[in-house]
Amino acid sequence: MTADQSAPARAIATGWTKGALAALGLALMLVGASQDLAWTTYKLGILPPGLWHVLEHGGYNGPSSENFEAAFGRGLTWAVGFIIVSVAALATVRRRAVHRLPAAVVVLGTVLMASWALLGSAGLSHGDGRQDFHTLRPALDGVVEHALHGDLDGPYAELPRTLEFVSVNSSVDVYHDAEDPDAVTVFVPQWARLVDDAGGYIYSPHRTPDVYMRGMACTDPARLDGGWWSCGMPTRSD
Repeated sequence: MTADQSAPARAIATGWTKGALAALGLALMLVGASQDLAWTTYKLGILPPGLWHVLEHGGYNGPSSENFEAAFGRGLTWAVGFIIVSVAALATVRRRAVHRLPAAVVVLGTVLMASWALLGSAGLSHGDGRQDFHTLRPALDGVVEHALHGDLDGPYAELPRTLEFVSVNSSVDVYHDAEDPDAVTVFVPQWARLVDDAGGYIYSPHRTPDVYMRGMACTDPARLDGGWWSCGMPTRSD
């Protein structure tokens, strides 16, 4: 291949590299900003479990709007994506493709605006039961696995340290069906009063849950998915 022929080939390869970097950066920015997108990509097997853990699992399920570790992980993911996109855009401009500058600015600006609009959907809201369910879903499923394996049983079952944050008081209630010992019901409290009453998520795939949530009866459960229900939990539509 002559020098004249290799130059266009290198230019095409460079263009593909910059395009791939820009796409990766955009994906990181949006995943870092949108909890719903992060959950969707995790569920599809695109987002690695380790990155999901950084974005959603850090900290504890306390009164703050979002735990520090998850907020830091999201911010860092978004910042890395922004840097990658910026470097790709600057590299394009440096190659004298000045006519591409307006398009790069428009794309970057659109992503910035979309990320800003989606930031409200990140992390634990403690005001929207459905959003918080998606945030906690992998950990909630982990609680069910422990219950099915017999590691958790009875009321006020203490969670392992790695799952303490999923419950407001680091414990769950596990009940076995008298007619079907393999059928298990798990109540994971998200709030609890000092004396009695609580609300949270209930795992009951075999029937509509009819349990006492540490003093308060679950009378109007809302179906989620995967056998999970929400009871005594606020939503944005309330």
